[in-house]
Amino acid sequence: VPLDLPQFHPHLTLARVRHAAAGSIAEFVKRHRNFIGPAWRVTEFALVESELHPAGARHRVRRIYPFPG
Repeated sequence: VPLDLPQFHPHLTLARVRHAAAGSIAEFVKRHRNFIGPAWRVTEFALVESELHPAGARHRVRRIYPFPG
C-alpha cells in the first residue's frame, strides 16, 4: 500500500536548541569533540510523530519496535 505522506521527512533528532547565539553550537561541539558516552543496550525503539505548534512540538509515540534478544 503506497503511503501518501508528502510532508514526512524521516530523520533522527540528536539534539534541539532554541535561542542559541551564533557560533555557540559550533563552539560546544568543538569543546566536546572527544566525548565518548557510556554504552547501553538498545531493547526497542519508538516511531514518534511530532507536530509543530507555536508553543513547541507535540510528540506522540506511533509504534514501539522491540529488538529480539
